[in-house]
Amino acid sequence: MVVSQSRYACIGLWAIDLRVIYPAIEETFASSPRRLGPGPLMSYPTLTELTRNPPSTRQSYEKNWVMFFPSPATSYLQYELNSTTRTFAQLIGGGLTTQNMTDPFEEPCLSEELGETETNIFTVSSSWHQATPTLKLILCARSNTSCIADNPATVFFAAIQRKHNNGFGLPIRYERYFVIWSATWPFNMLAISQHPILLANETNRGWKPAEIWDDVPEAKDEERDIWGEFTYTTTIAYAWGRAESDIREKGTGYLDDEVILSVGIDDKDGLYGKVVAADLLQCLRICPGRMRFS
Repeated sequence: MVVSQSRYACIGLWAIDLRVIYPAIEETFASSPRRLGPGPLMSYPTLTELTRNPPSTRQSYEKNWVMFFPSPATSYLQYELNSTTRTFAQLIGGGLTTQNMTDPFEEPCLSEELGETETNIFTVSSSWHQATPTLKLILCARSNTSCIADNPATVFFAAIQRKHNNGFGLPIRYERYFVIWSATWPFNMLAISQHPILLANETNRGWKPAEIWDDVPEAKDEERDIWGEFTYTTTIAYAWGRAESDIREKGTGYLDDEVILSVGIDDKDGLYGKVVAADLLQCLRICPGRMRFS
């Protein structure tokens, strides 16, 4: 997806197949040890604006949408995921979508416990937004053949960010979390990271050492330099290097597969890290699920 001028408002999101922009990748998509032919069909051979319905729900500046694919034939757009709202719809062709399909009885998963956001001066102006594409995860280790044979559950996961503004004129700060939702209808939210996820050489100055470095005692006394005012994440992908049977499997992985994670630095620089999927999804808080009626 790319951001550009909208036909309906100011800024919108558009989709186009990467093979149109970078034809050299066509050979990679077509080369499959078990499937003959030119590779997956193009759903977006030309630049196509993605929409949301009804039109009254559209915003003048659309951004941070996430696309997810329960099967090769179906795709969905998740528009919002914040402390009060979650909305998603199914893509039905030509960038058009259904109306919101979120379970009306699903309780918010990102709401703060005990009203922390409203009472903590450092989080009172915080906001959530989606950050990366989704990856499908099979809840087994790739090396555990008996687990795989038992038809394990499958979920989607993605990184989201909490953006902190403040009243002290301090730099904006982003916190990286991971969210998990079901890969089967109605795609209910399942869990979110309890604390921000940091790479080994990242610091997050707004949190106590006990909440970040409790497993590395030396870090509490170590004087860490500041490499950037803030870091953020824009994409995740499974690391290549394994023999998939088809290009369609590049978005599906197992708990012991490695994930490549991008890290932007101060809107000027960037780098990548490689982390085992299971390590990204530890220490989770379970979502409340559906409303209960007495």
